[in-house]
Amino acid sequence: MLLNRLFVNVYPSTIMNPLFIGFLDNLNESCTRSSEIIFEISEAEKVLDLSSLRQIVDILKQKGYGIAIKDFGIEETSLKSVIDLEPDYVKLDKSISKGLFNSDKKQNEVKMMLEVCQQKKMKLILGDIEDEKDLAIAKMLGVHIGQGFLLGKPLE
Repeated sequence: MLLNRLFVNVYPSTIMNPLFIGFLDNLNESCTRSSEIIFEISEAEKVLDLSSLRQIVDILKQKGYGIAIKDFGIEETSLKSVIDLEPDYVKLDKSISKGLFNSDKKQNEVKMMLEVCQQKKMKLILGDIEDEKDLAIAKMLGVHIGQGFLLGKPLE
């Protein structure tokens, strides 16, 4: 169940900072368990060295952290990132959730990503769900996890 997980948005440059892993080790000693944290890596920042990012992702996964690719679908390199980084979760960009119920194109994109996720043993997240019709289609398609104000406001 994901209710016990904290999704933290990060840029690739943040987790690739040489001090980041040490910071997490200190944090774990004092207040939290790595298994409760999923890092959502933003696709908004261009990654120049995907192999170095993959090494850091592997270290984070070994330490028990979850990894998500955030905003999938807004960059042409997104599918490559998913394949190369093998995250635990793929979070679709909000542009896909808006009007999902009346867009065959968007529904086909979700189906394609569900197939990729199934093959790679990842979970697909549809964020920014604000319409009952979009939620119904997401359920019908088999989306694993939904997020959005329709489902509940974020905890403070």
